[in-house]
Amino acid sequence: MCFRGAARFATLPVAALVAADIDNQGKGQTMKNTRRAIVAALVSLPLAAAAGVTVPDKIGYDKNAAVTDAVKKECALDTKIPQYVKHAAGSAGTGTLDMKITNVLAPGGGAWSGPKAVTVSGTLRDGGKVVGSFTVRRQTTRGGYGTCQMLVRDAEAIGKDIGAWLKSPTMDAKLGDAK
Repeated sequence: MCFRGAARFATLPVAALVAADIDNQGKGQTMKNTRRAIVAALVSLPLAAAAGVTVPDKIGYDKNAAVTDAVKKECALDTKIPQYVKHAAGSAGTGTLDMKITNVLAPGGGAWSGPKAVTVSGTLRDGGKVVGSFTVRRQTTRGGYGTCQMLVRDAEAIGKDIGAWLKSPTMDAKLGDAK
């Protein structure tokens, strides 16, 4: 699901139905008011969900990104990075965020084979107009014994960097270790 804030209102229809039933029990108005409650809940849900930036559930890899098939398959950075961005961003800003993974440094062998790094670029659009852009890079030499564990540490940091940037987006921002 791409819209933000929907989880907060997931129980709204149930609460409206319960309120309608309590207020009108025995008055013959239950079905009529229940239908009104359902319509009100359904109308308000998309409006409430529109708050915040729309972040995709999955992002792509740039066609020139140096990343192995094993990392793509086993580490799931394409779904974890957006998840961390959503968590860090909360209801900050408005618009639609487009991102892509532009580079992954991930020699096999975990911490024994050196640092691991992830680079992501993105553009924030509001009403079709570009209102911000960034490049973020995070690199680590710690974070567990496996390559994916280390890359996930980078992905979490990238999510926090982008979430903070969304509160006050700028053009051509360099975030994290890309500064």
